Amino acid sequence: MQEEMKLQDYIRISVVQTWKNKFLIAMVTLLFFLVGILYASWQNVTNTYYAEATVYTVYGTTTQEISIATSALSGYSDIIQSKKVCERAEAMIGEAGITADYIRNAIKTSYNKSSTIMTIAAFSDNPMSALKIANAVAQAFVMEIQSITADNKIQMLDEADEVRLSSNGLKGMIKTIVLFAIAGVAISIMIIVGGIIFSNKIKSVEQCLEDDEEEILGIIPYIE
Repeated sequence: MQEEMKLQDYIRISVVQTWKNKFLIAMVTLLFFLVGILYASWQNVTNTYYAEATVYTVYGTTTQEISIATSALSGYSDIIQSKKVCERAEAMIGEAGITADYIRNAIKTSYNKSSTIMTIAAFSDNPMSALKIANAVAQAFVMEIQSITADNKIQMLDEADEVRLSSNGLKGMIKTIVLFAIAGVAISIMIIVGGIIFSNKIKSVEQCLEDDEEEILGIIPYIE
């Protein structure tokens, strides 16, 4: 019971001290908020866009043939980010800023294990670049597979014809500033509570009531 009372006392005193230091907490929060604005202003506020193209395999209609097709698609997926495919896509696009390394870092693939369709997504801060990369990589991938397997079992399904917003740079900046402000509040409260926990001062009457010790004769009241 004594341990429970001590915990209750710590909680009560922490709440009281936090409320008493509310203006200090507000000032620290404001400081962190301003630091967050300063930090965010140093970052490039850019939007990220993405475009998607799809390829598919044509191995037949039976269950066994579809199983072979999906396995082949899974096995070939790593080839999309290969040097040959990215260099071929770079040559197709023909723009100085879009290199094979840039393309490799810009693309992601996804597919369902029960489907014969693979999606190739390209991400860029330039919407037109995302569109060009998605289509070029899909075409380069189909050409590379045809070169390796000497057949046309993997073909282009849909070209990327629209660009969507992947991440909003302004929202990201606001989120960073808010996180700095929240950190200011949390650190302020942690310092106040830590000071209470590690302080040697007596915080309640119950702390003086240890076993085999004399009783308390009186208490000097605290008056502000």
